[in-house]
Amino acid sequence: MAWISSAATAVGRAVLDALPVVSSALTIASPFLCLAAGVTALLVPKPFTEAITPQVVEGCLAATAAAMALTLTPARVWAAATRPWLLALSIILEFGVAPVVAFALGHIFRLSSGLRAGLTLLGCTNGGQASNLTTYIARGDVGLSVLMTLASSLLATVAIPGLSRLYLSGVVSVDAAGLAASTAKLVLAPLAAGVAVKAVAARAVDAIEPLLPVVGIAAVVTVVLGSTALAAERIKSTWSEALAPALLLFIVLFLLGYGVGRWACRQGRPIATALAFEAGFKNPPLAFVLARRHFSDPAVQTASAVTILVLAPLFMGAAVGFRLFVNPVADTAEETPNDKVLPPVGDLPAIPPLQSPSTPPSDGDFPDAAPEWEAPACPPSIATPNAMIRVGHSGKPAP
Repeated sequence: MAWISSAATAVGRAVLDALPVVSSALTIASPFLCLAAGVTALLVPKPFTEAITPQVVEGCLAATAAAMALTLTPARVWAAATRPWLLALSIILEFGVAPVVAFALGHIFRLSSGLRAGLTLLGCTNGGQASNLTTYIARGDVGLSVLMTLASSLLATVAIPGLSRLYLSGVVSVDAAGLAASTAKLVLAPLAAGVAVKAVAARAVDAIEPLLPVVGIAAVVTVVLGSTALAAERIKSTWSEALAPALLLFIVLFLLGYGVGRWACRQGRPIATALAFEAGFKNPPLAFVLARRHFSDPAVQTASAVTILVLAPLFMGAAVGFRLFVNPVADTAEETPNDKVLPPVGDLPAIPPLQSPSTPPSDGDFPDAAPEWEAPACPPSIATPNAMIRVGHSGKPAP
């Protein structure tokens, strides 16, 4: 039976060797998979509304969070936690800058009151769990991304009602306890479980790590199918009005996140990438649910419904682009927090030339000088013209 064991071992090795190739191919194809899923659900929504229940969507979100947590180590989580100013910066971008940008775009595009309220509500939401997956694909700082998502999700329990009171005259009420419970179930619990499993069984997790982005991509595609099918009628009727301002909102926030992290704060590319995806990847499913519950005008649902269809392909494409062109090096741990590099040779300070002494040194200046050794007499045929040869301290002639 030894040949059976050998065959099983060979098959296992072949599967493990093929995982990175399959994972890489699916990662690059992920924007097209998300787009195809959205279009399919838009054209034929009924099967997906029946099959993909809210519980299935929640399970997919938790699976995404757990898959990304398995890529972390306690050291990486601690390294991210010891930089609270970066968490504060992400909060400012998500709940300070984003609502202002959304409110301004609504007026710039002269949207109707319902569309403007929906766009502003979308800007008031926190970042979604899918930002962790796109950060991982883009080779960003996943530990920082996960903690930023956790912090913004917890703060959303008070931030969304407060911001809605400020921008929408208090028309949105949020179940703070329910939102906090959902955050614990969908973000905190998968994070803790993933880090614990990674710490206990690191070798096994490393072996299947190429499979983790595949799990995340499958979960995101499922969420796109369910969410798009649920909002299909609203997307079909009003997509042309909300598409441009919604896309511009995400692009502006994404570029602000990367620019602030990379150039204003002089951080490395992995940290700037995490900030960009956390700031730009908002939470359209949450905004859509809030719009349905708390607004009588169906137009408020439009912005979030449209972005459910386009946001995942857009940011999956951005993640693949960053992976290939912005962060092509897989090992980001070697990059310093400030991304500092040695200056070019031309920028190094010049070394002053050695100055020759004004008077030549005397023999007394070299107390350790080697003694001179007199060579023994040689036959005339091989006599050397240099009878005095300086040697080292060993007393042997130098070669």
